Amino acid sequence: MLPPWQFALAARVLLTVAAALEPAGGVAVTRHSVAALAFRGVFGGLLATWAANSVSRALPALVTSIGFLGVPPVSLALSALFLGEAVTLRLVLGAALILAALLALAMRRALPPAPASGITGR
Repeated sequence: MLPPWQFALAARVLLTVAAALEPAGGVAVTRHSVAALAFRGVFGGLLATWAANSVSRALPALVTSIGFLGVPPVSLALSALFLGEAVTLRLVLGAALILAALLALAMRRALPPAPASGITGR
């Protein structure tokens, strides 16, 4: 059960650094900001870490890495669609490179295995 302690320690360090570097602060403490931080801490932190670790243990490494590689392009598309985030050329190129890598992996797995040549290398 290390992740809760890791998140607690990271929060303490970040709060200390933020207080030192931004003494005037830029975030108003309201019920909305506290609710957003609580949501982020529980769902975006602890539960997401637990889910990623569970998937990593349950699936083969290649399948897990392919799934994790798909997260940035999907996140980019969802943020542009629902939040109106700007999509720059760099982001599109990065997403295209990731998708090309995923396609190459998918095509490689779809190919039949190469026949054995009978050469043993001796």
